[in-house]
Amino acid sequence: MGLFQIASALLIALTSLLPASCHKTSPQQKKVPTAPAATIPVSTIAKPTPPAPKITPAIHQLGDIVLTNHFETCVFLGDGKSCILTPRVITREKFQITLRLESKTAVGQTSDLSVTRIIAKNGKPLEIAIGNENLILTPRLKVN
Repeated sequence: MGLFQIASALLIALTSLLPASCHKTSPQQKKVPTAPAATIPVSTIAKPTPPAPKITPAIHQLGDIVLTNHFETCVFLGDGKSCILTPRVITREKFQITLRLESKTAVGQTSDLSVTRIIAKNGKPLEIAIGNENLILTPRLKVN
């Protein structure tokens, strides 16, 4: 055998090993047995809750309301709801009105109560949002 044949045989042997040396293999990992996925009964799956209904406030046109300083005036709005207005004079032209919106049950117990205060001018129309109600009124302060 000549030098050429030995070199050729060596070259063939080395080229056959070449792809194996460029290929990286990971060491064998032990396979951990996995349990099958648990089945959940359909009845226990949480169902999406529907969006809450949009509550639109009721609008009450009360018109002119005559008020007396430090005396309560009650306006019935229906469905067991009433609004109690209590004015307090601040200046000759301005006064503060405390509004209490009450909802009562059929037996007369208060089920909901909302309170707000506003500054008003005598004879000027107002729109007030209180609780789930919108009140439109023109307060007129009675002067003794």
